[in-house]
Parts: sequence; structure tokens; C-alpha cells
Amino acid sequence: MNLKHLVAISVVLVSAAATAKQEFPTVEVRAETENSLTIACNNPSQPTPDDVARILIVNDATQINGLRSKLMAAAAEACAAGEENIVVTRGANGKSLSWKARG
Repeated sequence: MNLKHLVAISVVLVSAAATAKQEFPTVEVRAETENSLTIACNNPSQPTPDDVARILIVNDATQINGLRSKLMAAAAEACAAGEENIVVTRGANGKSLSWKARG
């Protein structure tokens, strides 16, 4: 292998590593309302119970902790997928949560 090939391989490997490590700094989580919440992709802090109730329009306080965990999981999945803006939707029973890219 000559020097040109070694340099080319090194450049490709460094570029691939840099691309793999590139993450979005935050994800904007929006419900079907106009309310939104921004969650950091690196070292995210959990939203307050009031934030969860506001974003997801939770009337039953016993559901907030479970929905907060699901909201954080959705944000983590969005960060891993490279999505900067997502829309979260509660299921028919009010306890499940799904997300999709906002487009």
C-alpha cells in the first residue's frame, strides 16, 4: 500500500468518526398543541411535572411520572435518530406515548 492510499484511508476514518460523534445539541419536543419543550441531547435534565402536564395536557397527576419517562425516551430516540424537532402524541388510553419527526 502506498502513501496516497494510507492518507486516503486515514481521512475517511477520521471523517467517519467525526460524523458518528456529531449529535444535535437539543431536540424540540412539541405536542399536538403549540406548547413545546427543549431537551438537551447530551446530559438531558428531566422536565418538571408542570412541564409534562403542560406539554401533554395531563389531568391525572398519577400519570405524570410515567409520561415523563416516556417523554425522555422519545427525546433520546429522536437525538439518536438525528431529529431536531418531534411531535409527541399520547395513545388512546392516555398512558402510552409515540413520536414522529415534525416536518
